[in-house]
Amino acid sequence: MTIGISVYPGLDSRKSLEESVALAIKENLKYLFLSLHIPEADQTTSLNASTLSYNDLDALCSAGCDFSRITGLHNFYPRPYTGLGPRDLYHKNELFHHYRIATGAFVAAANHGRGPLHCGLPTLETTRNTDIYKATRLLRLLGTDEVFIGDSRATQKDIQDLKSGTVRRRGDITVDTGAYGRYNGEIQIITTDLPADPKTRLVARIKEEDTWILDGITESKSFMLVCNDIGS
Repeated sequence: MTIGISVYPGLDSRKSLEESVALAIKENLKYLFLSLHIPEADQTTSLNASTLSYNDLDALCSAGCDFSRITGLHNFYPRPYTGLGPRDLYHKNELFHHYRIATGAFVAAANHGRGPLHCGLPTLETTRNTDIYKATRLLRLLGTDEVFIGDSRATQKDIQDLKSGTVRRRGDITVDTGAYGRYNGEIQIITTDLPADPKTRLVARIKEEDTWILDGITESKSFMLVCNDIGS
């Protein structure tokens, strides 16, 4: 799973930009969301994953578009009560994954939302006032491949919380993606905490109070997974 932070050359001071880049290097982040297009750079094109429809992507496919150089990036929403709902995000992610396009979304920083509203820049409205760790976990459960802190001037704690949200926890249920070749689609139940794996997608989680039962699952035991509604 990809994680990163955001910088805004048109709004942030040069000092703030330099500090953000230095922090990204220190925390070994490979991605910055940059609100500035640099024509000379070898960039991957990002499509608006929040607004494009099946017809739009199908038209691009029919035109021979090289989806290997495209990602789907959701909007962030500065104004409260305008962000996406969980179902909307989930179905849009599924649509882009149908075309094997990875998707990205934003979480709000902890205490320093970008102006002028200073209300955070999340993709999901329900995560506007949620801590970064929980917000990242929810985005992963809804099929998001890349998570960025939307607000500029992320702190070291913000980044650590973002990283923690990508770790595979005991009780997570993951599915192998096409990056694992013939193992694509295989389901894994995580029985002990593991590092993040960009080749898997988090699809569900066993309730914390029920994870004790994992110790009783052996190769000779059968079990059933029951999925609760993801909400609206």
